[in-house]
Amino acid sequence: MLYFCAYRGAFEVQGRLLHEKDSLALWDTEEVELEALSNHIRILIMELNVFGNLH
Repeated sequence: MLYFCAYRGAFEVQGRLLHEKDSLALWDTEEVELEALSNHIRILIMELNVFGNLH
């Protein structure tokens, strides 16, 4: 899973618009398209293994 969180500015991830304090999680994604829509954006991108090692 990939997790995106917008801290400053606006950007687009996979055709979805994110503004400050918005977040988005994507599953089963091989490639991601990002586009900055304002100057000086700050985003957090994390790759999470939410299903790992379950028995």
